[in-house]
Amino acid sequence: MTQSDQRGPMSTQALLRQPILAMQRPTLEAVAEMNGKLYEGIAAMNKEWTSFVNRRLKEDFGIAEQLAACTTTEDMLRTCTGYVRTAWTDYQSGLEQMTRLNSALAQQTLSALQSHMDRAVKQSSETGPQAGDTA
Repeated sequence: MTQSDQRGPMSTQALLRQPILAMQRPTLEAVAEMNGKLYEGIAAMNKEWTSFVNRRLKEDFGIAEQLAACTTTEDMLRTCTGYVRTAWTDYQSGLEQMTRLNSALAQQTLSALQSHMDRAVKQSSETGPQAGDTA
């Protein structure tokens, strides 16, 4: 093919692609927004998880030193009881926080999807039935 022959099919293909891209734009925008919400939510969950693990590791590694400093059985029992209480509280609050973050992530993602769906329905109703559509 010569260069002038290539221009014809290329420009036809370019013209054919534009309507297809225009039809897909709302979907692409919705997916892009949902991906952004997912990224933000996952980043928040990762931050919370890292903070939780760091707190627990500090407590877990510190218990050996605290037990070594105990001079009586009562001291050791008090230290172990405090450690278990702290661990219980940390795990409970960590689970609650992760549940809240997960719920917020799901809600934000669904809200983004719903707003794009509403917008698509509104645009569809404003433009009316297209040629070739059956009612």
